Amino acid sequence: MLKQKTRAFLFIAALLAVLVMVGNGNVVEASQSDSKTVTVIYGGAVKSVSTKVSTVGDLLTEMNILIDDNDKISHPVNTKVYGNMTIVIKQVDIKEVTKVEAIPFETIHIASEAAGGVILQAGQLGEKKVTYKVTYIDGKEIKSVALNSLITKQAIPCKVSCGPKVAVSTPIKSRGKTTSRGQSIRNTKKTITMVSTAYAAESFRHSKTATGTRAVRGVVAVDPKVIPLGTKLYVEGYGYAVAADTGGAIKGNRIDLVMNTVKECRKWGRKKVQVHILN
Repeated sequence: MLKQKTRAFLFIAALLAVLVMVGNGNVVEASQSDSKTVTVIYGGAVKSVSTKVSTVGDLLTEMNILIDDNDKISHPVNTKVYGNMTIVIKQVDIKEVTKVEAIPFETIHIASEAAGGVILQAGQLGEKKVTYKVTYIDGKEIKSVALNSLITKQAIPCKVSCGPKVAVSTPIKSRGKTTSRGQSIRNTKKTITMVSTAYAAESFRHSKTATGTRAVRGVVAVDPKVIPLGTKLYVEGYGYAVAADTGGAIKGNRIDLVMNTVKECRKWGRKKVQVHILN
C-alpha cells in the first residue's frame, strides 16, 4: 500500500513538473511575441531597439531620451508602438549669440595739392556687437535673427585726393573753352563728344586700375588709342578727372566714370558728354 502511494506521489510530482515547464515555455513565447523592433533616429544617429513598452513616451523613458517643447518628434508621445516603427526626434536648441562685427568705412574724395588717387587718410574699420537669436537643429545652425546692435568703435573714413582744384574763370579765347553750362575751362587742348557710363568705386575697393592706381572718383576709363592714359580731363557734369583705366567694352569715343556708389552710377546711366582734354 505504501509503495502504491509513493508511486502515485511521484507521478503527480512529475506531472506537475511537466505542467510547470510547459507553462514557463508558454510564458516565454508570449513574452517574446510582445517584443517589437523599432528604429529611433535621434540627433542624427540611427538606432534599432527591441522593446515591450506600449507608447512612444514609454520608449523615450526606457531609452533615457529627454525632449522639451522646442524639440520636434515624428509621433506624439501617446502613440502606440508597433513593429518596424520609425521614430524621428530632432533636437532644437535656441540660443542668444553675441558676435563682434566690422563696420565698413566710407571713402571721401577731397581736393588737395596731392595727385589724384593719393590716400590722405587711411580708413579704419569700426566695430559693433550684434546679438542674434540662433536656432540649431541637431547641432546645425538653421536660422539667425538679429536682436540688437551696439557700436563699440566708430569707423574712420578714408580720405582720397582728387588732385588740386582747377580754377574756373571767365572765358579767355586764347587759353580755354566754355562748357555747355557757361564755365570756362583753362588750358583746354581739345574737346570730344563721348558716350559715358559709370562704375562704382565701392565695387572695386580692393582692385587697381590699368595704371596701378585705385578706382576712386576722379578716375576714368578710356580707349588709349583715343585718349592716352595719364591725360587730365574735364568731363561736363562730372568734373576734373584723370584717364587711368581701360576696359574691354571701352572702345573709341567711350568713357567710363568712377562714381562713389552704385546708386550714383544708376542715376548717371548712359549719356553723351563733352570731354575736355587739358594741356
